[in-house]
Amino acid sequence: MDSCTYILSTSHVEVQRVFCLRIKINGVRQSQALLLRFFHDPKYDFNQVRVDYIDRGSHGDRSSVVGSDIVCLGSGGMEIRSAGTEKHIPFHRVLRICYQSVPAWERSVAKGEKKSL
Repeated sequence: MDSCTYILSTSHVEVQRVFCLRIKINGVRQSQALLLRFFHDPKYDFNQVRVDYIDRGSHGDRSSVVGSDIVCLGSGGMEIRSAGTEKHIPFHRVLRICYQSVPAWERSVAKGEKKSL
């Protein structure tokens, strides 16, 4: 079982490890569902979210964005502000989602892929 998800408690920031299958829930990726919850649930401050993602061409092919720089959450990805322009990041490139610097979700590592976060 190499697939795992981290779920934040709704009452306070408590992280528990929950094993899961690599599936989409009702056609929505788990990363997308979690970001939508952080965005719409008044219990969370979206500015406390950080998303690590694959960014081809950047140092180590990895970048991060904080919630305040996420302009839009769409069906296939998110629009972010980066270096004065808007950029589309597909959800399949999301590697990790943190809330208040605590991992809330992390993509499992596929065979042959390096985990270097």
